[in-house]
Amino acid sequence: MYQKQEVLDRIQQYIIPESSTKESTAFDIDKLSQDPLLESALSETLRLHMNGLFPREIQKDTTLTINNRAYRLRKDEWVFLSMAGVHKSADIFDDPRSFQLKRFVDMHTKSQGDKFEAYKFFTKSGVRVRNPVIWWGGGMHAV
Repeated sequence: MYQKQEVLDRIQQYIIPESSTKESTAFDIDKLSQDPLLESALSETLRLHMNGLFPREIQKDTTLTINNRAYRLRKDEWVFLSMAGVHKSADIFDDPRSFQLKRFVDMHTKSQGDKFEAYKFFTKSGVRVRNPVIWWGGGMHAV
């Protein structure tokens, strides 16, 4: 309950009272959409609930080893990747099935000219995970 109240309190900071009425509430959307806590809440919500499969075409012959078993993937073949396999991996996220409001705050905190230099990197087996949350089928993360 505390996390929900913290998000609601934060959202209220962006209400524009002079533009709000009984029928509608106006928000400073530019500031609201750049708030690291609210962005973290959105990322965490999407991480927990975006569970579909998305197809990808193999770009070059490669071998993928999973649980000590090798799979040969050939150029131009198709594979289907599970977002839940990334989003709920205990190898990447602490307590991956729980909602943690501040899990992505560092990722959404901008510093030094709006660069994400203060990024909290997520890792798997000691290797940095470049995109710990893949939304809407991957988009730019498809490559």
